[in-house]
Amino acid sequence: AVVPAMGGRPHVSPEPPAGVTRELALGAATERAVLAESGWWRRVRERIEAAGGDEQRTMAERIGSMDGGRELAFGRGHGDWTPWNMAEVQGRLVVWDWERAAEGVPVGVDAAHYCLLVALNARGLPPDSAVPDVLGRLPRVLEGLDVPGADARLVVSLELLEMSVRFAEARAAGVTGLRDRFGSALAALLDGRYHGA
Repeated sequence: AVVPAMGGRPHVSPEPPAGVTRELALGAATERAVLAESGWWRRVRERIEAAGGDEQRTMAERIGSMDGGRELAFGRGHGDWTPWNMAEVQGRLVVWDWERAAEGVPVGVDAAHYCLLVALNARGLPPDSAVPDVLGRLPRVLEGLDVPGADARLVVSLELLEMSVRFAEARAAGVTGLRDRFGSALAALLDGRYHGA
């Protein structure tokens, strides 16, 4: 029987737990591929078309023209790697909400998701402060995942695109009243408006 985790101590940090984040991303088979030729990129583009996401299509095209030829590592991803989906219970980290888990995800996107969502939701930073904050701390986090710190801007771009696509999918499914703060942050990042980007 599956017993839900009760109690425990939340992982409260602006950065994800290093060892477990590495085990998640690199613990199964990883592969290297050119971004624009990867299965992940193809799936994102298909989701954009299915959702009718014109803004997301434009941003994906911009990312593709800037960085589509870059080779990246792809591994396992949780899809919602945040402290509110994990807790330390009796010396072990218990993680839940695996419905977005997938193989073949760019290594580092989960870590960027964690840093970004903590900055926005737990620390209350507006996107114009949260994205530069993530860009500042992510290179160090990525090094622990064998990803060059220089890839931080691209990894954050892919995370913001993924989150913006989720908003487009929700709108296509009839959810109203949504404001896509991720898409506007991505546009600002691609325009070079964030320091260090």
